[in-house]
Amino acid sequence: MSAKNTTPRQKMINMMYLVLTALLALNVSAEVLKAFKIVNESIAQSNATLTKNNNLLQQQFEKRLQNDPKKVAPIHAKALQAKQISQQTYDFIETLKNQIVQEAGGYDLETGMVKNADDINIPTRFFVEDGGKNGKALKKKLDESTQSFLTVIDNEKDRKELAQLLHVNEQSGDPSKPWEFNTFNHMPVVASITMLNKYQNDIKNAEAKILENLYKSIDAQDYKVDAMKACVIAPSNRLLQGDIYQADVLVAAYSSTQNPAVYLGSFSSAVHKNTDGTYSKIENLTSIPLQNARKMEVNNGVAKIEMNASSVGGQRYTGVVEVKNPKGKGFDYYPFEGQYEVTPKISSISPTLMNVFYMGLDNPIDIAVGATGSEIIPNIDNGSLTKVANGKYIARFSNVGPTTIAVKAKMGDKIFDMGNQKFIVKKVPAPIVNMNGIPVGSVSVQKVKTMTGLAVMMPADFQYQVKASAISYRVTIQKNGAVIEDLITGTLLSSKIKNAFQNIKAGDVIIIESINVLMPGNERRPINSISYYVK
Repeated sequence: MSAKNTTPRQKMINMMYLVLTALLALNVSAEVLKAFKIVNESIAQSNATLTKNNNLLQQQFEKRLQNDPKKVAPIHAKALQAKQISQQTYDFIETLKNQIVQEAGGYDLETGMVKNADDINIPTRFFVEDGGKNGKALKKKLDESTQSFLTVIDNEKDRKELAQLLHVNEQSGDPSKPWEFNTFNHMPVVASITMLNKYQNDIKNAEAKILENLYKSIDAQDYKVDAMKACVIAPSNRLLQGDIYQADVLVAAYSSTQNPAVYLGSFSSAVHKNTDGTYSKIENLTSIPLQNARKMEVNNGVAKIEMNASSVGGQRYTGVVEVKNPKGKGFDYYPFEGQYEVTPKISSISPTLMNVFYMGLDNPIDIAVGATGSEIIPNIDNGSLTKVANGKYIARFSNVGPTTIAVKAKMGDKIFDMGNQKFIVKKVPAPIVNMNGIPVGSVSVQKVKTMTGLAVMMPADFQYQVKASAISYRVTIQKNGAVIEDLITGTLLSSKIKNAFQNIKAGDVIIIESINVLMPGNERRPINSISYYVK
């Protein structure tokens, strides 16, 4: 294997192996075998060191996983995957190495070297002959581990470096010969064992590189900020009495996967407000800079504040966000404040002219709620409402009796029930009728002679500007036992009655009856009879 980005120690081991392989070709046996033993021991020591360091890095992963499982868990899973690939491949090579040692007679207890270390037939027979079964299995395992390692790494640059580190296809010798022939044919036992140790070293080195890259990636996507600020986010700062005030408190640019502590309370003397209205960060304190501190519930890095809006008017609250100081033993605190306004939960529904509504009329009403800037949504259960301007409506009714106007108010994206009010719908009062505005009762002959028709007038205390008109009425004149009468349609007198009025005398009686008038709303209403006594 070749390595592009390796440590100086690793480069030295690789160079020594190449030199010793060249010396083998010169048949420098005793010294070369001893040198291979030294190189082999050095590689074995390097493997032990890499294994120890990789295990330590895995322990660091475990600690980070406990502190921030949401962010670290996916990366930690890849680290475990890399460890599994490395261990399986390492154990596979270790099995082959043990078989070579066993076929070579084991280790010499006095020298510590493999017996028959210079035997070139054992590796040839084991890796090359019999169709190169074990040699091909080794190369397949190395290729598979390379591809498996590459699936763990996402960064393209790191993938290329890792591929070069584990490139088992690079080989010396006759390119027409298979890999196992060029690698193990006529290779002494000690050189074969050293080669297997080197493959194990490459695997451990690849695992170390992957773990290092994965560990760095934990914080790679975090925002790099040089300032933090406590923020209060409330859906609405205007509430109705009895509602619940809600707000979110968070530290700007803070990780949403870790929960800070958030407290409400009165500021202590440790909190300082700047001239621009912001608050200074308080660093490395061992106690909360609040009086009567109350801890808020925090989820996904965001604290939820809920307060009963029981008191009407402007409300203010203060608090701090607590974050572990990265350098000291205490905490950093980020002060914040918030405010909201509580509006009385009332509505005003008032007829513009009267305290009652009248059937058949356009009844103007004003509707207002205590929350300014809100959208009023009125509803009536016995009639209709038409909006003519902001807060001004016309109510119309076709039946008498009780009615209720209910009001809702839309503030933001919420609709609030503002209450309701009951009213009575009445008929328009009966009009006053007489002849030409002359009061009913005694009347002079001269007054009668001026009468031209029936006058219909609304009562003086009725504030609606409406009119009623005569439909029909009957006029009867009683004169010394004689009777003159006529049924009149409309307002004006008939010629017959006009002539009779011109001949009227004292003691005559004028009776007006069967009176029908047209009221607002096209109501036909009968009116009581009236009479005049001529004096």
